[in-house]
Amino acid sequence: MTTLYAKIVMIVKRIFTGKIILYAILAFLFVLTVMAYTTYDNNRNEIIDQQHQHLLTISRSTCRSLEIYVGEKVDCLKILALNDRFAFAMKNENRLALQSYFCAYLEAQKEDVRRVYEINKAGKIVYQHPEPTTPSFSNSYAVLGKDIERVLAEKSTYIGRAKKDEDGQYVINIFEPVFYDREFIGIIVGAVSLNMMYEKLVKPVKAGKEGYAMVKDRDGIILMHPAEDQIGIDVIATRKERHPDFEFHELESLIEQQFANEEGTTIYHSYWWTDKKPQKTKKLNAFSRAYIGEEFWIVAMALSYNELEGPIRQHLVKIVQVAFVIILIISV
Repeated sequence: MTTLYAKIVMIVKRIFTGKIILYAILAFLFVLTVMAYTTYDNNRNEIIDQQHQHLLTISRSTCRSLEIYVGEKVDCLKILALNDRFAFAMKNENRLALQSYFCAYLEAQKEDVRRVYEINKAGKIVYQHPEPTTPSFSNSYAVLGKDIERVLAEKSTYIGRAKKDEDGQYVINIFEPVFYDREFIGIIVGAVSLNMMYEKLVKPVKAGKEGYAMVKDRDGIILMHPAEDQIGIDVIATRKERHPDFEFHELESLIEQQFANEEGTTIYHSYWWTDKKPQKTKKLNAFSRAYIGEEFWIVAMALSYNELEGPIRQHLVKIVQVAFVIILIISV
C-alpha cells in the first residue's frame, strides 16, 4: 500500500511538474510575443514618424524652391521693364527694337517663359511673341483680360493664377507695368511655363520606388503630376467621374486637411494614379504650401506604406524565430 501510494505521488508530481513547465513555457512565449509586437509597433510608429518628417522637409524645400523660382522670373521681367531704352522703344512703338528686346529676353529665359506680351496703356494687346499655334488676340484676351484690368488700375507687379494659355499649356502670367519719365506707357507680360517648373523643381523629387510629388492650387486643380492625364483635373470631382467604383472618402478627408492647414502629415488609402489600372493602396502623405503671388499651391509628397512596413515585418519575423529557438532550448 505504501509502495502504491508512493508511485501515485510520484506520478502526480511528474504531471504537476510537467504542467508547471508547460505553463511556464506558454507564459514565457506570451510575454515574448507581447514584447516582440510592442517592439514592432514602436519601431513602426517611430519609422513612420521619421518618414513623415522627412517627407514634410522635402515638401517645404520644394515649396521654397517654387517661390524662389517665381521670384527670379519676376525680377527678370522687372529688369526689362526698367530698361529706359526698352521703355523708350515701347513709348514710340518701335516694333523692330521691341522685337529685339523680347527675343533677347526669351532667349535668356530659355524655355522657362513660353510667351511675352506687350499691352498698351489702354489695355490693348499690341504684340505677342512667339505667336500661338492659333494666332488670335481674342484668345489672349480670354487668358489675360481680367488681370490686365487689375494692373491698369493698380499699376504694380502682379502674378496671375495658374491657367491654360492659348495653346492649352498651364502658365502663370507675370505682369509688369512700364514707365517712361514716370509716365505709365503700358504693361509687359511673361507667361511662365508650369511644365518647365515641374521638370526642374518637382519631378526630380522622389519618395521611395512609387512615391512622387504633386502640386495643386487652392481650388484642388492639379497643376503638376507625373501622370499627364491628371494635370488640369479636379483632384476629387474628376477622379470620381472617371472611377465611379473607387473609394474616395479618405482622400477627401486628406484634401480637406490640406485646404484647412498650412502643412501636415497623414496616413490614408488611395490609388497610384500613375498606374494603368490603379489599385487601392495605403500611403503616407506630407504637404505644405507655396505662396505664389496672392495664391497658394499645395505641394504634397506621397510614399507607399508597404515600402516602410515590409522591412519592419521582416524584423518582427526574426524576433519570433529567435524566440522559438530559445523556447526549444529551454524545453530540452
